[in-house]
Amino acid sequence: MTKNNLGTEYTQFVPQVNLIYTRGYIMLIVGTLISIGSIISSDVGILSSTNSWIPIASLVLILIGFLGAFDTYISRHTSSFLINLQISILDTVFGLVLFFGLSYSAANLSILIATFVIIKGLFRVISGYMEESFDSKSTMAGGATSLLFGSIIWGQWPFEASTIFLSLCLSVEIAFRGWASIQLAKYLRSLKV
Repeated sequence: MTKNNLGTEYTQFVPQVNLIYTRGYIMLIVGTLISIGSIISSDVGILSSTNSWIPIASLVLILIGFLGAFDTYISRHTSSFLINLQISILDTVFGLVLFFGLSYSAANLSILIATFVIIKGLFRVISGYMEESFDSKSTMAGGATSLLFGSIIWGQWPFEASTIFLSLCLSVEIAFRGWASIQLAKYLRSLKV
């Protein structure tokens, strides 16, 4: 895809550039705060669960899924409509399953979270490689980090399943998505000029 075609694919989002910036910064900050909370105060009990910050991360993922579905509806005339719809559904369903499955053991949650993080990482690495996008290196780096975290969770290395590490991985995933939204907003600002 040439730079010209890429620009026309994203021009419909130029009017929402401030909204995309705001949402990106919120996701980056919330993801970072949950990461810090997972490390500093890992024994916190939220929603009658002892699974540290996982309930908050699941609620954030549900919200991201709904917002992604709204964005997908707005961009229904683009070539990536079905892919974006699938990703939004994945976020929403995963967030709901995680939220209502908080009573599961850390070992059971680790399989669920590892699968989600690996799928999201694979999607970002492949999309960054296949498309000549405005920020494909950053997309691939975020995807590679998610793949690494998902592999660590799946292999339970160097320790057994830990809710601290699980919530850390989910929050880093949220923060990377915020970073990607900020990069998209910067690119959209350059199209305005």
